[in-house]
Amino acid sequence: MVSDAPLAITVTAAGLSIAGEIDVATAPTLRTAIGAAIAVADRLPILLDMSEVSFIDSSGVSALVMSQRRSPGAVRIVTPSRAVTRILDITGMSEYFMDMSAA
Repeated sequence: MVSDAPLAITVTAAGLSIAGEIDVATAPTLRTAIGAAIAVADRLPILLDMSEVSFIDSSGVSALVMSQRRSPGAVRIVTPSRAVTRILDITGMSEYFMDMSAA
């Protein structure tokens, strides 16, 4: 599914707030934004607010995995939307990204 919906990424004090659809067309933007946030971070992990993500496909998961591989432990999802929770659960990736201390 290629999206015409925009992907909005906002820098916050703790990391990034992400809204919209993450698919093959928008995943490179996400990957670049996470990489930039890690590069300038005073502390890790970078916290991702993904509560407004309405769709994420394997391209989005790949962007998250690539970011985590480059900087292990550098990315945590603190507020996943239902779509994000679903794909991370299905792929078995929840434990690698979810902030379990917030649960």
